[in-house]
Amino acid sequence: MRSDISSFNGGKSLNVLKMFALSIGASLIGSSSVVILEGLFNATNSAQIDSLRLRWIVLVAGVIAVLYATGLIENFLTRPFLVHVYRRIFPTIAVVSDLDWMAKGTYVWAWEKMSPDEWVSEITGSAKKSRANLRVKPIRITHRRARWFLDQYTVIVNPYGSVYPELDVKELMIWSRIRDYVFHGGMFVSVADIPFYYAYDPRRNIRYDTGKSVHQYVPQLGFQSFIPFSETPFAVEAKLSIINTEKVPNMASQSLNLKSSPTSTQLEPVGINRAILASTVDEYGIKHEINHVRSIVEEITLDSGILCSPICFIYFGGGKFLVSLLFLGENKQSDIVCENIIDLLCGLVVKEAEDQLGILMKRPAT
Repeated sequence: MRSDISSFNGGKSLNVLKMFALSIGASLIGSSSVVILEGLFNATNSAQIDSLRLRWIVLVAGVIAVLYATGLIENFLTRPFLVHVYRRIFPTIAVVSDLDWMAKGTYVWAWEKMSPDEWVSEITGSAKKSRANLRVKPIRITHRRARWFLDQYTVIVNPYGSVYPELDVKELMIWSRIRDYVFHGGMFVSVADIPFYYAYDPRRNIRYDTGKSVHQYVPQLGFQSFIPFSETPFAVEAKLSIINTEKVPNMASQSLNLKSSPTSTQLEPVGINRAILASTVDEYGIKHEINHVRSIVEEITLDSGILCSPICFIYFGGGKFLVSLLFLGENKQSDIVCENIIDLLCGLVVKEAEDQLGILMKRPAT
């Protein structure tokens, strides 16, 4: 079952929890401060001193609540510890595994062919080949412990293609946590199709479109509704133009030359259905690169001086997304091509994790 995101009104935002903590914390601080100030000058017997101690405990609890609500605990305590200390000791590649891969239909994944367990196995194999000191483990990103402490993971891989697990399809809570994780230095990998195009609620077993619908009149067909690829939350916040290349000549069988790869130098022949705008060429032949997009392959030239790529790093804040728009399932690629794409992605994931670990080891622990 699919539904438009605007039709859902449930879910509890993390912001509501923080606002509640802020109001409670401010109330505790306000009610305790006056009593403490009076008690400092007037407390004479043991009962008054004990009451004063209790007020100090209430004051400390209020301060902690305010620090949590304002994000200071996360930004100056939890995140620095997880990034600079925990990742050094336990460098981990996490594979999202919330959704039941064997569920009837294909609603929990799109344009994919490997289950989360298979991705764990493939990435583990790549790590062993490179003799990397990395752990690879499945995680349930919708569980509180995982989503609140995403910064403990060096790399997070979403194996569901354009689908991702979401608990609040109105506020997009899981997407927001992933976005913040990448912004503060993490790396998130989408293995196929357009990232975050569908949000799947595992509690209701419903898949929702995350983008905004556009209504357009088409002669002889009437009004048609569709969701532009560039109107998904990911594309909007990452400032990306995603192009549909299904009807572009020669895209059904295209050779891709890799700029740098830990496994091979070329992918061929590859069917390309989507691509990200990587650079443009003006009327004078001058190339203008999009600074936060770095293609893994030599860019494909389309009409009007547009250069695009189906496999890119997208830099976002202090971290980056690794995005492959190439289809892996539904017989869109040959088995050999799929294996080559999977080997490439696994190799890139391991290399990036090793590079991140190397950077952390050079920095002093905080």
